[in-house]
Amino acid sequence: MPLLFAAVAVADVESEISDGRSPGTLLLEEIGYGGVIGGILVAAIHIHAGRRDLIDGAWRQVIPGAGAVLAYGTASALGGSRLIAAFVAGMTFRMAIKRDPGHINELSEHVGNVLNGVTFRALRSHPARPRPR
Repeated sequence: MPLLFAAVAVADVESEISDGRSPGTLLLEEIGYGGVIGGILVAAIHIHAGRRDLIDGAWRQVIPGAGAVLAYGTASALGGSRLIAAFVAGMTFRMAIKRDPGHINELSEHVGNVLNGVTFRALRSHPARPRPR
């Protein structure tokens, strides 16, 4: 995905959509939205609140999702790539906490499985219809 986005950044510059920004600047902006806003900020909340027992274990599972939503919303408001921002936020969160967040990701994995099931069920109930000739 990051390589694809780098190619899109180059294409944006060549088609003059980028408002005079270089491909590197565009790419760093997109990575920055997710990394700084979603990943590092939320990891800091997780680490500092965890040390002080300010968040119950069940609610800690909400933190990674909140980081992704925060990065997504920030990138959207600033005109960035929402998908890249959320993706980078997750990677940055994982690197910032310096351990496997297995028990923290449990809620996200369950929600993801439900959404996958809903998506595939919706696709099966509405098969593609042939076009009339």
